[in-house]
Amino acid sequence: MVVNPGKADEVAAKAAELGAKGFEVGFIPQSTDILASTKLIDANKESTVEFVAPKTPGDYPYVCTFPGHHILMRGIFKVR
Repeated sequence: MVVNPGKADEVAAKAAELGAKGFEVGFIPQSTDILASTKLIDANKESTVEFVAPKTPGDYPYVCTFPGHHILMRGIFKVR
């Protein structure tokens, strides 16, 4: 999912707090910091997400919120 700058770890922590309920909501926690997301994607599969980029320039992190994945599965979506 793409989140507001500086919010990747906070959103990932909220997803982890969902526990087993996370599977019901695709480990997408309730947060106004989430700008775009996809459903859970199985290993070796892919997905596409389309969204309107933020108007404010900056570095917007994207992160996997499946528990434990956020440490390595992340990157930066740059808006110029």
